[in-house]
Amino acid sequence: MTENEGPAQRRQRPGDRISPPRTPRRARPRISPRARRRRELQFRVSRVLSTSFYLWGANFARFTLLALVVYIPQIVWQFYLYERVFASEMFNPAEASSWTYFVVGMLLGNVLQAAVAATVIYGVFEQMRGRRASFIQEITSGLSRLPAVIAVSLLVGIATAIAFVPTVFLLPLGSGSEATACVMILFGLACPVLALWLAAVLCVAVPASVVERPGVFAAIARSVRLTKGFRLPLLGAMVLFYLIVGILGWALGGVLGALIAGGEAGWIAPLVASIVTASMQAVFSAVTYHDLRRAVEGIDTEELAAVFD
Repeated sequence: MTENEGPAQRRQRPGDRISPPRTPRRARPRISPRARRRRELQFRVSRVLSTSFYLWGANFARFTLLALVVYIPQIVWQFYLYERVFASEMFNPAEASSWTYFVVGMLLGNVLQAAVAATVIYGVFEQMRGRRASFIQEITSGLSRLPAVIAVSLLVGIATAIAFVPTVFLLPLGSGSEATACVMILFGLACPVLALWLAAVLCVAVPASVVERPGVFAAIARSVRLTKGFRLPLLGAMVLFYLIVGILGWALGGVLGALIAGGEAGWIAPLVASIVTASMQAVFSAVTYHDLRRAVEGIDTEELAAVFD
């Protein structure tokens, strides 16, 4: 190689060793700290379920007492319904007006379930950041957000009910021809799946309304955005959770029904089971919202709970 000849300009000469061309090493993509944190905080079904049952068990007495206080109107209504209406034979199944008792009870139950969620969410966040909220603080925090929470809960319930209602009309039509029966049964079975999917999409609308105060329809839109990309694991978490809660509620109702003598067991046992499971559902919705915010936005518990300070 001459003095002015660089390594890139040197020509191949006889006897030189031929080396294979080097392939450039592919650069490893750099991951930002925020993206790495998001991967670490990905939404996990096992964590949501374990945290929900742990927080509920650790605060069983307080959360159940909160639900009991909120459910006082339902207790009064059930007492009136069973002790006055049924006992005096005022209820006639043949009359459509008599079924308004059940409609009122169902609506009242949905409203009170939302109220329990509004009161328990504050306590759950305080527990998750190592603090303990007072009973009065939980009640006042829930009452301050109650109107918006009730409106959001009713809209979510109506949306899922509308998706489920066609099943009632489609399945009886399956008694026609074989092809018609197959089509109607498939559509009838698809409606509950759609209802469950909507429930997963809108499952954190109530916690979003409590924590962020965005307005009724904005809370529903917020739930749609937060659950995007996590709806399948959310659906699995909800199915597992409500299956466990249903078994526990059924077992509790059965035990109380055996212990309570007389006709009072017909309304006291299911009501107590509803109060206990209402607190469980409130804790589950709060933990689900918390973990979704962490997975999607990387927000920690302190930032989430700071809105209550």
